[in-house]
Amino acid sequence: MEVTTVEGLGSTRSGKLHPVQDKMANLFGSQCGFCTPGFVMSIHSALQKFPAPSLHQLEKSIDGNLCRCTGYRPIVDALRSTRESSLRR
Repeated sequence: MEVTTVEGLGSTRSGKLHPVQDKMANLFGSQCGFCTPGFVMSIHSALQKFPAPSLHQLEKSIDGNLCRCTGYRPIVDALRSTRESSLRR
């Protein structure tokens, strides 16, 4: 078994963020930061499971993650942008 944490994906200390982390930060999907690791890891997991995910698959991947700050629009924008990037590979 292997466990990957949000810090294991990337960090500002290492100078390299994972694309999901980058999209969440640049598209304002994180405000207080409390829920961000859960969203990032859920989206990352979905991208591992579905290399070319549908928007519905990505939206389902974040079911159960709650955010009290952003109103979800920036998170969904990051999710869509991540999907578009994964489809270009």
